[in-house]
Amino acid sequence: MTSTCGGAIASPSREYTVCRGPGNRKVVASSTLVVGDVVYLRKDMEVPADMVILKTSDELGGCYIQTTNLDGESDLKPRRALTETQDLGDEQVASFNGVINCVHPNPAIYSFDANMVMAAGDTKKLSLSAEQILLQCTHLRNTEWV
Repeated sequence: MTSTCGGAIASPSREYTVCRGPGNRKVVASSTLVVGDVVYLRKDMEVPADMVILKTSDELGGCYIQTTNLDGESDLKPRRALTETQDLGDEQVASFNGVINCVHPNPAIYSFDANMVMAAGDTKKLSLSAEQILLQCTHLRNTEWV
């Protein structure tokens, strides 16, 4: 499995750290990422798949991405985690088991309308927008980790 990022082929063997439950961090090849993985990204890493931001190194949940591979723009775009997920502890993030309801992938890279519940059976829906997503092939910049 490979993906195309701005004409370049993204490596299916690029390694990422995933949290698959409390105390269960693994380094895996990007080709083995699955829906529901909690992925730990570090500064300057390429985003391997479309993702929702749960928490960042910034106290307020902010981060920046560079979208050159998608739209040719080199300026940084701000993104942020929801307060409800930014305030989670590290073990809570590692074992996060929320559910996201959204439309199927589409070419509208500047909009995203979805909701998330933080746990199965939870009735409180949190609204998600383009501010909370990282798109595949973008790069994390000026932020230590997401």
